[in-house]
Formats: sequence, structure tokens, C-alpha cells
Amino acid sequence: MRFATGGLLLVCAMSLRADTFGDMKAAVASLRGTATIQAALEIQRTDIDRGKKPPETVSGGAAVDALVDGNGLHVAYTPALLAQVAKEQAARQANQELHAPTARAVEELGPLPIAERLDFGRILLGMLGRAAVVSEKRVVYDGRAARLLTLKLNTPVPKTSIGHLEILEDSMNLWIGDDNVPMAAQRTERYTGGILFIKAEGSQTSRWAFTRKDDRLVAKRTETKNTSSGFGENRDETEIVTVQVK
Repeated sequence: MRFATGGLLLVCAMSLRADTFGDMKAAVASLRGTATIQAALEIQRTDIDRGKKPPETVSGGAAVDALVDGNGLHVAYTPALLAQVAKEQAARQANQELHAPTARAVEELGPLPIAERLDFGRILLGMLGRAAVVSEKRVVYDGRAARLLTLKLNTPVPKTSIGHLEILEDSMNLWIGDDNVPMAAQRTERYTGGILFIKAEGSQTSRWAFTRKDDRLVAKRTETKNTSSGFGENRDETEIVTVQVK
């Protein structure tokens, strides 16, 4: 009888986790991302090349205004920003050793990344399509009651024509409010690969803080850290994007 009771409790606990995960996905899917939204976006990037002696650090940033309405996505770049990009590009044409950090930041904050951050629900659902719940617990996040789901993402290994690639870890922590809408998330990815005897490894940690605006799940802050080593390189990259809804 004792074993039967324990088994029943285990089944109930697993059912609870499955329901929480399913309810969260249903809540995100209900956010259609159709409402008009206006926001200011800012990106800051820092690249550190540790393969150079001494290590070389390059930083840059950009800020744009965006509007999504019935006519689509509109992005406004200030004349000063465009002038800085043109200056950097002209300098690189004369000397390829120079960096263009502002131009790189503008490129990273292009139309598609902007649209994704203003309607992050569909991006999140795509990540969760192959996810499995590892654990769930009650926590407090940013002063609010939340449920913390730990997930394993069964991401297929990308095909490569040469060498090999192995995913060592792809996991996510997801903080969910009482309304079943995600409050924040953190994804950790680690991988290794190589060609013959040449090896490489890297990792990426992405952190998101979300806010709900009408029928949109907005990624109001995204912080991504990348590390990579191998093939003669040793790099760290950090990118922070903030979204201020108007």
C-alpha cells in the first residue's frame, strides 16, 4: 500500500508539472501580437579578443525607435547614427584593420531582431517545442510569487558538411507568474566540435526579462554572453538590448 501511495503521489506531481507547462504555453499562444506598439530600443555590445596580446576590447552601441501598426514595422534611425555608421564604413574601406562597432550594433538591431523582441511569444514557443520539464518549484521573482520551471531543450544537432558538432547542454529556467505568462527566462547552451585533431568549444547564456503589453509578450531586456575558443580564436562577446515601450 505504501508503494502504491508513493506511486500515486509521483504521478500527481508529474501531472502538476505537465499542466503548468501546458498552461504556460497556452497563455503565450493566446498573445497574438497584433496590437499596435511603439518602443525605443537600445543595444550595447562588447567584444573581447583574448587571442591578441594584450586582449583587444571593442565596444559599440545604437538606439532606434520602432513602431508596429497595421502597415507593418517602421524603424527610425537618427541622422547622427547614420552619419556615424557611414564614417566607420568609410574608415574601414581605407583600413581593414579598423573596427566598425556602431555599424555592427545597427546590423544586430535590424528589423527582424526588433520584430522578435516586440512579439517574443512566438520565438519562445519555438524554443519550447522540443522542451521537457525537469523540475518545478515555487519561488519569489522580482518581489512576486512565481513558479520556476527547469527545462531540457532537445535541440537537434545542426548538420555540418565538415567536422562534427556536439551539444553538451541546452537547458532553460523559466519564471512564470500566476497568470501563466512568463516573467523571465534564462537559456544555457554549451557545445563542442572540431575537424580531425583541431577542437573548438563554446557557450552561450541568454537572459530575458518580459513584460506584457496588450496582446504581446515583449522582451524588455535581453542579455546574451558568448564565449568561444579554438581554431586560433579565443573570444568573449556580450550584448544587451533594452526595450522601452512608449
